Amino acid sequence: MSACAQSRQPASGSAGLLVPRSADGAVDHRCDRIERPSSHTGRGPAKQRGERTVERHLREHFERAVDDDPGVAPDDMAHAAIIEGVRLRRRRNQLTAAAVAAGMVVVIGAVAGLNLPSGRSAADQPVTVAAAMMPVVAPSCTPRPVERDATDVVIFLGAEITDRQRAALETALSADPQVQNLIFESRGQAYERFRTRWAHNPDLVAAVTADQFPESFRLRLVAASQYTAVRSRYATMDGVEEVIGRRCPKDAPVGGLQ
Repeated sequence: MSACAQSRQPASGSAGLLVPRSADGAVDHRCDRIERPSSHTGRGPAKQRGERTVERHLREHFERAVDDDPGVAPDDMAHAAIIEGVRLRRRRNQLTAAAVAAGMVVVIGAVAGLNLPSGRSAADQPVTVAAAMMPVVAPSCTPRPVERDATDVVIFLGAEITDRQRAALETALSADPQVQNLIFESRGQAYERFRTRWAHNPDLVAAVTADQFPESFRLRLVAASQYTAVRSRYATMDGVEEVIGRRCPKDAPVGGLQ
């Protein structure tokens, strides 16, 4: 057994951390490696590298504490270094989890539309520009789009749609016997809805312009059973970006959006 191994003694309150000491109990700086019990052996290479990195940071904290304040008990300084290392690792994990959660919110909002949680006003909600621009579903309609038997439909138009393509789509919808009600919403009208909804947040309103909103046709069908056929018919037309259907009562806004 080496002199370093023989001189290692457990540090007070350090959960198994071994600190090298000389015969009189002082810290022995000839052995500058902090070891952990052998039960940690046998882990994968990636985890072992991570542990070595943590140990290196702990050692640096410990040695800095010894150099800067030799009047403090070494056991206390070792314990402080351990606590600091754990805090840094926990902070890193929290930041990673927050980034993943934020990404999930944007994706879900983009696919399904956004409804504010019940019981809180819009002014109380932290919101991103992308989420705020999402159309708001009428409370009486199904919150998520449906694949069949939709009573109300929204046809979103692409940003590059031409006047001819828009006119052809409007003509087809107006003549369709399955369409009971038809409303066209321009970019300007969509922007005015947005401004009204977020009037309490002028900074948010100022960050958005009308050309960032899509045009859309909102319609109510004569029979919900025809939705699948209607969707297939218009989803392939030039200038159409997306067709979304929801089930709504008769007194809901046409298209199922507020």
